[in-house]
Amino acid sequence: MKKIVNIENVKILESNFLKVFKNKDPFDDDVYADNIQAKLLLFPTEGYYLQKEQFKALIQSITHIGEEQFYISEIEGDCFSTLLSNDSYESGHWVGKNSSSYEEYTNLPIVLESAIYSTNGSWGILISHEGHAILGGSKEFVEKIQIVYSYDESCKQRFIEQWERNQKEYNSNIDWIYAFLKQFS
Repeated sequence: MKKIVNIENVKILESNFLKVFKNKDPFDDDVYADNIQAKLLLFPTEGYYLQKEQFKALIQSITHIGEEQFYISEIEGDCFSTLLSNDSYESGHWVGKNSSSYEEYTNLPIVLESAIYSTNGSWGILISHEGHAILGGSKEFVEKIQIVYSYDESCKQRFIEQWERNQKEYNSNIDWIYAFLKQFS
């Protein structure tokens, strides 16, 4: 995977990001642009990374719809405006190929919430700091993910159970959960 450090290239990423997402909030119940037809909740993730099976399903689905590359961006803060040196993780933008391995992906220094998204703005994933990801795209793309990943609706229940534990242990507010989950069919 290749790091992107040129501000002009980052502006291209931002344009593609905005074709998929209205904002950068993986907890928002209306984060996807109107052209996104279907959505999935992926829970749990491996911290700021997809699990190996989730990543493999993504790569297979990208290939299935004829895309060869994808973008990864750390999305906290003013991520599309400020770039630091090539040696700094704060830049947080990479381009991957559908031949990228899981090891290449997990070797990226992702330390913030991130997005994995289409180079043409047709699908995208937001990965939260709370161990979940939301995925959106065409019906064909999402159905392919579900088949390849052997998607199980129980991830929603596990997500609810985790937040109920968070409420008991940390007094977390969970009023938002059911509105959030309504977006996933």
